[in-house]
Amino acid sequence: MKEKILYTISRIGILLMANVICSVLSITLVSWVSNLFVTGSGGKIKIKEAFFEGGVYSFVAWILVLIILVILFIDDGVKHSAYESYDSTSTSIVLILMFAVYYVPILFMNKTSGNTETGFKGFYFPCKWISERFSLTYEVSALISIGITLILCLIAYVIAHAVYMKKHPVLDWRVKNPNEEYASKDE
Repeated sequence: MKEKILYTISRIGILLMANVICSVLSITLVSWVSNLFVTGSGGKIKIKEAFFEGGVYSFVAWILVLIILVILFIDDGVKHSAYESYDSTSTSIVLILMFAVYYVPILFMNKTSGNTETGFKGFYFPCKWISERFSLTYEVSALISIGITLILCLIAYVIAHAVYMKKHPVLDWRVKNPNEEYASKDE
């Protein structure tokens, strides 16, 4: 039980830290890459402005958070399979708690002002591209953003388990004792 609580807390912490770090990192990376392009002079095509609009920074931050979390859950799926502690139900509960910790604070964003609202917009920066692209509120864009991210994490976790079990069929309980299911029904 203690391990599952620590697992839950660590995944929530990684989500929050990845969100903040990727928000800063995306602006740094995109700014660095955009400086490699030459801006057009006069009325000519401006490649730099065309490719690197304001929403790109936010999209890059979202992709970075998505990549970090998917890699993390792939690793979790492999480790849990290897140590025979695979449990998609508890992982789903962890993902639901991650969703709640990420999404619930944005519901109070409209009730804040000043520095607090700036802090909210900074924290939810990876969702900004959705609100700009589809003209949605921050609440809806955060819901879509974290929903897509966590669903992909669960899919990655389950696929990692399936691939690992296919490579190591000895660990599969059905292979260890194929008659166990039928033995319990006969009694």
